[in-house]
Amino acid sequence: MRPEDRDVGLLWDMRKYADEAIELASTRSLAIIEANPKESYELRYVLLVIGEAASHVSAPFQKAHSEIDWANIVGARNILVHDYRHTRNDLVWAMATEHAPALVSAINSIIEANPPLSE
Repeated sequence: MRPEDRDVGLLWDMRKYADEAIELASTRSLAIIEANPKESYELRYVLLVIGEAASHVSAPFQKAHSEIDWANIVGARNILVHDYRHTRNDLVWAMATEHAPALVSAINSIIEANPPLSE
């Protein structure tokens, strides 16, 4: 497997979980997230997975695709994991409702430009 194939696979994972974040946010409100910790945990988890996948994308691939804000995505993951006690729900909500749709759009463009190799 070429390294860039692995990177594209990670993009597929990121897109899957970004879509999941968008879906979760579409069936809830910020008020529900704030009132029900389990709702918040579910949304935080899918956002955390996006950051985890992003952290494994190779540096050359990240550099070639600067349309994705890799550092902030990985940074958000680190906050969700290591500073979970101080994570604000409004920022989690913004990640799901504003940043996730933009991420999906950017990933779709990259995936379209990097079709899988036929075997």
